[in-house]
Amino acid sequence: MAHYDSRKWAILHARRLKARDISPDFSNVVVEFGNGDMKAKASPELAKKIWEHLSENFTTRGMTIAGVEFTKAKSLVVTITPPGLSNRFMEADTQKKLCDYLIRAFEGPREALIWIYLGNPWPRIIVHEVPIDPTFPSEVESLSNIRRELLTYNPAVQENPGYITAKARLQPFSNGVIANGHTSLCLPVQNLEIAQRLVSQGVFMYGQRFKVSLGNKFNRR
Repeated sequence: MAHYDSRKWAILHARRLKARDISPDFSNVVVEFGNGDMKAKASPELAKKIWEHLSENFTTRGMTIAGVEFTKAKSLVVTITPPGLSNRFMEADTQKKLCDYLIRAFEGPREALIWIYLGNPWPRIIVHEVPIDPTFPSEVESLSNIRRELLTYNPAVQENPGYITAKARLQPFSNGVIANGHTSLCLPVQNLEIAQRLVSQGVFMYGQRFKVSLGNKFNRR
């Protein structure tokens, strides 16, 4: 039998707890594009060009833009240090200036949809026993119908930005789920306050109240 060293375990446990309290050196700003043609132009070369422009024109005193990269989903991630200065990109004038530049850089249409938000994971909720209408045989059609119901009858969901609500997913979705008639819905929300309201009140769809529970944080990339 292996010898149990309580002192060694205590030291390792203390190190784990200390590691959890380490403050990050960076924060991320995520830019999401609604235009498919703009997404198709994503490349390492374009990311470097954007990084150079942002470093020259968007930094404030003490801010460093450490890097710019595209994700697999063709979102743009801007990494900033120190992390607290990323809030500058949430200011309305900065967002407008950044959107105007990106439309020029991507040669996109002037009305192109661009969303800019901080890269912290969103809280998410799970809506249980969501009914599936067999007249909507695809997940896209089913989700569109469910989102319409959520937005019509739930003020907390109405406060959730549209680009976040659009990331709702059915878990799972298959022919078996359609035959069964119901499944669960995973919905990311902007903040914990919205999540707690939905958990305490439930959500209303199709004239009924549905149970809601907290899920794990949603990785937005």
